[in-house]
Formats: sequence, C-alpha cells, structure tokens
Amino acid sequence: MDDDFNSREAVAKVLGMVREISKTLAVDMDVADRQAFAAYAVDLLEETAGRVLGVLPSQDMALAEPEEDPRKAAIADQVEALLVQRSEARASKDWALADSIRDELNGLGVVVTDTATGPEWDLA
Repeated sequence: MDDDFNSREAVAKVLGMVREISKTLAVDMDVADRQAFAAYAVDLLEETAGRVLGVLPSQDMALAEPEEDPRKAAIADQVEALLVQRSEARASKDWALADSIRDELNGLGVVVTDTATGPEWDLA
C-alpha cells in the first residue's frame, strides 16, 4: 500500500515542509509576522498531514480535553453506575457478577483499568 499511494514520498515532503517552516520561524521578524506565518503553517500542515494523509489530528481534536469527547459524555453516567456495581461485586467477591459487568462495559466500547485508587475507564 505504501507504494500504491506514494505515502513515503508524501511523508518526506511533509517533513521537508516542517524543516522549511522551522527555518523561516528562526529568521528575525516582528511578532505579528511570526504569528501570521505560524498560523499559516499550522493550517498548511493540518491540511496536508492531517486531512490528506491522516497522520495529524485536527487542531480542535488535538486541543480537546478527553471530557469533551461527546461519545464519552453520552455514556458517562451509565458507565459510572456500572463501575460502582462492579466495585461492590468485587468487594463481596462476586466474581461472576463483576465479570458480567465488565463484559457489559466492553459491549459499550469501554475499557476498564483497575488501579490502586479505583477503576478508571476510557473508550476503546
């Protein structure tokens, strides 16, 4: 697939752009020009490396906090309730129920990590 789409060459071109952008930003220029060029460079890289090649997240996605993920927010209450039930099942050593709840969480696309401070979850 790399050869079919010339991805290696495309990535090399993007890296070349990054080098040229770095050189330009190293030149002595006033703050307004530097900010304008930096904004242009971000847009250019987001377009070429992000939308075209798919190797960079959009600026909004890169700056977004995990709590802002609408998929996570939509199921947060349900997941938290299931985690409480699972913790209670584990405390009472009802492993079958705890495993059943974990399976239900997996069905929702949730990955649970048990830590010393309690369970943590994220989307798969």
